[in-house]
Amino acid sequence: MAEKSYAFAVGNIRARENRLLKQTDIEQLLSFNNAYECAVFLKDKGYGENNTDNSVSSLLSSEEKKLWSYIKDLAPDFSVFDAFVVVNDFHNLKAVIKGTATGKPFEHLLISPSLIDHADIINAVTQKNFSLLPEFLQDAAQKSWEILIKTRDSQASDAVLDATCLEVRYKAAKEIKIPMLKEMVNASVFFDNIKVALRCASAKKSRDFIQNSLIDTDVLNKADLVSAALQGTDAVLELLEKVSVYSGVQVAEAFKTSPSQFEKFVDNYMMRVAIKGKYIPVGAEPLIAYLQAKLAELKTVRIAVNAVSSSADRNTVREMLRELYG
Repeated sequence: MAEKSYAFAVGNIRARENRLLKQTDIEQLLSFNNAYECAVFLKDKGYGENNTDNSVSSLLSSEEKKLWSYIKDLAPDFSVFDAFVVVNDFHNLKAVIKGTATGKPFEHLLISPSLIDHADIINAVTQKNFSLLPEFLQDAAQKSWEILIKTRDSQASDAVLDATCLEVRYKAAKEIKIPMLKEMVNASVFFDNIKVALRCASAKKSRDFIQNSLIDTDVLNKADLVSAALQGTDAVLELLEKVSVYSGVQVAEAFKTSPSQFEKFVDNYMMRVAIKGKYIPVGAEPLIAYLQAKLAELKTVRIAVNAVSSSADRNTVREMLRELYG
């Protein structure tokens, strides 16, 4: 590949954008009779190049790995994506902690890209020496481990790491100089925080559990969110409706329709932010936008193929489909 520069990278991205699936492609997927026909169609569209396993799940996994490899090779500064990639580190840490505590294999659950080598996480957990991890992970990893060992409550153990992940991403957003990226990370953290509050409210979790699961942001005070979650989902939605920054009223209404409509609203919101990158001639924004667009495409393909495999009503499925970049 030519010497890395944003001028070269954006030109390359523009060519790739033409290969993104369109709404007509998704409609064609929905017209098939089984997953095999979907797989053949996806392979014709370039999914799973050199992949001998023709299952849809394998094609999608291969396509996501190819996406990250492409972005990593293309980006002049891959650290721009740290606020996205760090989520994988927390996923990996959770997998290693659970696997080590229960004696079950976990290597197959580890994902890339990541900021921390898989071996470093494994060594820190198996040696019970969490100082081997980067500082931003040490306390949370120690606490998560201790909770799991003492209580065997994997949800409480995960909650500590999930909240720390939100904190790390929220703090990272404050340092981001790219307005579009800052908006995407802040919005993602906000929506994830709300999702956690709604799950806690629905499951009637304890105050301690909720305290460990949520974070404080400039948009919503943690104390208010904890109080609402203790009262139930209606109270969380009522609090959300007071937020204007991220279309609080609309997203609350989406949740009232169904949790899946809430998820769709969030994904579409993120896509509308990402589309701004289409109109920026040079910079990191088009790369960020393409990454978001391709990830949204993969999610939409999964929904469509699952519908075909389960013979779900196509009109119902169409209501779940995400907005595409193309």
